[in-house]
Amino acid sequence: MIRMKNKNYSNIRIYFDMDGIMAGYMPALHAAFGVPYKATSADYPYPLGSWHLLGTFRKRNGVSNRQFGKVVNDPEFWANLPILEDGMALLQDCIATFGKKSIYIATNPGKNYGAKIGKCQWLMKNIPEVSADKVYLLTDKYLLSTRESVLIDDCDENVANFENAVSTSKGKAFLYPRLWNKSYAKFDHPLNNKIIRAKLINHYS
Repeated sequence: MIRMKNKNYSNIRIYFDMDGIMAGYMPALHAAFGVPYKATSADYPYPLGSWHLLGTFRKRNGVSNRQFGKVVNDPEFWANLPILEDGMALLQDCIATFGKKSIYIATNPGKNYGAKIGKCQWLMKNIPEVSADKVYLLTDKYLLSTRESVLIDDCDENVANFENAVSTSKGKAFLYPRLWNKSYAKFDHPLNNKIIRAKLINHYS
């Protein structure tokens, strides 16, 4: 992909969520407990469009608080999350289009150090183009919202909060189609990445 000429993208910030966009949290969680998982519209084991999956997963598979905590507090769990090829392809498209200086990571590590350590290890291994000073580990992503910023996330609430931040210069956010958000009907659309990239270019024109 050729980077667009005559465009100055030096002041923009495109924040990518990590797990759910580029890293597969739910596939890894199912694998950790030996539970089959198929992320297709026809075989998806949870209600389409529902963000609240963990309670259902734990209840259905008899996973206790202790068992769950042992897995998600382990840095190795996060460091070895599988790559989601479509989300990773969008990231690379954006690097090629806007330059790596415009790309940032905004990911929620929750309340445990294991996730913080493991997520950083995953990013170092899989996205070395994004330097550590451009990685934000935080729960409230709307704090990053500015006129020059865009968030790409798989969580409906994060997208809404980013665009409705109490700020004089609100940012733009795009919901990446996943089976657990309100854009689930577009999950299998072959042009998702091209559509989002086109919207980004239009936004920064």
